Amino acid sequence: MSSRTASAPSGFFVGLNHMWQDLLVALALAMILEGLLPFLSPRNYRQMVEMLARSSDSMIRRTGFILMFAGVLLVYLLKS
Repeated sequence: MSSRTASAPSGFFVGLNHMWQDLLVALALAMILEGLLPFLSPRNYRQMVEMLARSSDSMIRRTGFILMFAGVLLVYLLKS
């Protein structure tokens, strides 16, 4: 009769608690998503950046708030 034991975790995340690991995974996913448009369509990305440069501060701030609120809401819904 052989007993099986779970192997010890290995890799970069050893020693990090679960919250920090989740935060780093979320950051990595954000970096992947942010890199998609410039990689797939540099011309459209350049046009979007130019349009953003012409936008007013209040429009950029409002858009940022809406995105943050949607993100917080999504995290809340997924974690509850």
